[in-house]
Amino acid sequence: MVRRRVFGSVSVVALALLATGCAPLAMDFRVTLEPTTITVARGAEGEITVSISHLIPIDVVPMPITVEIHDPPDYLTSSELTIPAGIKSDELTFTVAGDAPLGGPTTIEVRASNGMTTKELTFELTVAAAAP
Repeated sequence: MVRRRVFGSVSVVALALLATGCAPLAMDFRVTLEPTTITVARGAEGEITVSISHLIPIDVVPMPITVEIHDPPDYLTSSELTIPAGIKSDELTFTVAGDAPLGGPTTIEVRASNGMTTKELTFELTVAAAAP
């Protein structure tokens, strides 16, 4: 069994990564969005699942990931999502305005960052008429 000694919130493994110049690898992560194409009615909410994976186990360098829709169209609102260290996925929720233009698809850019590394992804949004 391997034991790790922890100094504050930084483990011996994290210190070794920093000392050997592997810190960028320790900070790197992958992010995916699901679905990558979504249709949302005017005035309704949409949800995209944001999944995170790390190249090095999460407990080595515990950092939350913040996710946001970058430069959304005027008819789209959302709040920043923070995915805590150790959590593999969460839902990014957004609202389409009641007067949003119908149709699409429109490419929506999503940015995910841990403060050291930023990833950019997109999904396609189509706006449908609200149900009567």
